[in-house]
Amino acid sequence: MKNDFQAVVVCGRNEQLKAQIEGLVALRRDRYRVLGYTTDMPDLMRAATVFVGKPGGLTSSECMAAGLPMVLIHPIPGQEVRNSDFLLEEGAAVRCNYQTTVGYKIDQLLAEPDRITRMAQSARRIGRPEAGPQIASEVLADQSPPLWITQAVQKSVHASSEAGIAAANLYAGRRVRTLVDAATGTSAGVITTDQLDSLLPSGAEA
Repeated sequence: MKNDFQAVVVCGRNEQLKAQIEGLVALRRDRYRVLGYTTDMPDLMRAATVFVGKPGGLTSSECMAAGLPMVLIHPIPGQEVRNSDFLLEEGAAVRCNYQTTVGYKIDQLLAEPDRITRMAQSARRIGRPEAGPQIASEVLADQSPPLWITQAVQKSVHASSEAGIAAANLYAGRRVRTLVDAATGTSAGVITTDQLDSLLPSGAEA
């Protein structure tokens, strides 16, 4: 990289990784600060110029709330890829498909402060800083009956996420179906097609 930078590397509770990273940057401690588990992530995000990592749900939400541009690396198929697509489309992130291009992509960003400013503005625009309290308030106020979801549905949703397809597009027996209360029109439960077929009288159709 041609631009000056300081990187804060957060390793969480992985002490082996922390020791490995510390060994790699031992001669460049002026540029790298290596942390283990920390509760200072909100402050670190507010102080950072860019975030480098994976677009998990909470990480993406926190970056958007902090107005922090993201450099995305190897998103996991499923949720993280969809998060990545959204962040890229909204102008809040860039994506690195190869480890060899990470430094180059970050260097490009640091060389264009105006671009970083625009990305930060985009992140703030799509962020929801008070989402937690708002969701909690709405859930507590919701008087709807609980939705019944079977273990088979949870497995189907997991499988569809790994395959990068909608749960409704899985092969017939594992497709997800919603049971609706005919009297109220509200969703009452979610089951798989196999489970639904087992509940129906012989010869009946859903």
